[in-house]
Amino acid sequence: MARRAALLVELGTITTELKRRGLGRTDQVVGELGERLAVEVYGGLLEPPSTPDIDLVDAVGRRIQVKARELSAGDQRLFQFSSMNFDIAVCIRFDRETFHVDWAREITVEEFAEIHATHKAGPRLSGARASRAGVDVTERFRAAWHVLEELQPPSH
Repeated sequence: MARRAALLVELGTITTELKRRGLGRTDQVVGELGERLAVEVYGGLLEPPSTPDIDLVDAVGRRIQVKARELSAGDQRLFQFSSMNFDIAVCIRFDRETFHVDWAREITVEEFAEIHATHKAGPRLSGARASRAGVDVTERFRAAWHVLEELQPPSH
């Protein structure tokens, strides 16, 4: 039990440091990282963390929902949405071992409406479908990740 507690303390320390470096605002590290990358790619402003349905409004006014997953090689788990109240969905898949951006896709709500699965918890999009849908923006997200990796943490 002590080992688990030590890991949780370490996770808390890491999460605090990620927030200090501007890579997150909550304890949902992967989702926050995806949102931060989306701001680098699209510009605009992040919505407050509790805002339903959208994560940011980009530089041209589009309402964007960002979904990010970190998964092991070959794992194609679902992206769960609460609604389709957005203009664009951005799905990002990080490799669990390296945190490399495996792929990133920009999907309009119109295309999303054609390919999602209905579920009582809200619309779902399989990882396999998401990886082939919309516009491939992988290189843009990889470039944004590289920029964020190079940023120096704020000094205190």
